[in-house]
Parts: sequence; C-alpha cells; structure tokens
Amino acid sequence: YTRLGAISELASRLASDNLEVAVGAHEALTDTADTDIDFVADRARTALRQVGVQPAQTDVHFGQIEQGSPSPQRTVTLFGPPIARVVTPRTSDAWIRATHTAEGVEISLDTSGIGELHGTVELNGPTGDATMTIDVELVAPTTTAPPTRSELAAHDSASEQDAAPSPPVDAASAEPEPATPRTNPYSQPRASPSIT
Repeated sequence: YTRLGAISELASRLASDNLEVAVGAHEALTDTADTDIDFVADRARTALRQVGVQPAQTDVHFGQIEQGSPSPQRTVTLFGPPIARVVTPRTSDAWIRATHTAEGVEISLDTSGIGELHGTVELNGPTGDATMTIDVELVAPTTTAPPTRSELAAHDSASEQDAAPSPPVDAASAEPEPATPRTNPYSQPRASPSIT
C-alpha cells in the first residue's frame, strides 16, 4: 500500500504546471513501471498513459489547393496536462512546416509544388511520441480561355449598334409649340374724359 500511495502522489505531480516537478514524477513512474512487481508496475503504467502525447487529430487533410496560393494553415490542439503538451515537431518533407504554439501545433504548407503530396509530422515530448499524417493536392492555377471569333464578332456588332447616331428629327413634321402672348406692362386703358 505504501508503494501504491507513492504512485498516486507521483500521478498527481504529473499534472503540475511546474514542468520540472512533472518531469521528475514522470521519470520516477517510468522507473517503477520497468522494475517493480506487476501489480505496482501496472498502476504506474496507467498513470503514464494519462500524460502521453495526444493530438486532437492524427490525419490532417488540406484537400485541393491551387498551386502558388497563400500558404494554408491548420492548428492541431494537444490534450492533457502541461507536460503532455510540451513537444518538438519534426516534419518528413520540406513542403510541410510545423510550429509548436500555446494552443498546440500549427501546420502550414508550401504551395509551390504540384500533384498529390503526402507526409508526416512527428511530435516528440518527454512523455512520449505521436505521428500525424499530412496530405494535400496541389493543382495548376485555372486560366480564363480567350474569347472565340464568334464572341468577338457579336461584341463588335453590339458596340456598333450602341455607337450608331440617332436619326435626325424632321423639322417640317415637328409641331411648333404655341406661342405665349406677351403683355406690355406699360399699356393701360385710357380713362374717358369726364364732362362737367
């Protein structure tokens, strides 16, 4: 029971924010799992499995991406206590870039290649290792086909119709607007002379 109590104490230290304490507990549990009697060793192995490297996903599919487009990015979350999230990512190919962040591992790609690409990112930490597979299909950029002769002819015909002048207005057929009579403000009717 004393040994089992020690394992429980070491297991609780694995969750510590102090990485030195957590790493020391991990080393002690690893030694117990390798050298102690089966009953005690099994308890130590169970505690160690709780802090293994655990990425949220082990397959990262980027799908179809146009060659030369901006580098796509994916962030893979790491589960577990702080000691389980301390990892060093290693990529299998130069077109894969992986960076350890506070959230997990950020993966981006170089899109200058062409075709279907497959690779891996290995995560190595004090509590173990994990591997993620990466794949993407880089396709040639799409280009707009030049207009056909019939399309150019139709465009030119429409332009000519738009540019055609309007027909002249026949002056004889146009009805003149009725003139508005003008009033002389100074003409006043004369008053008749009065007879006395």
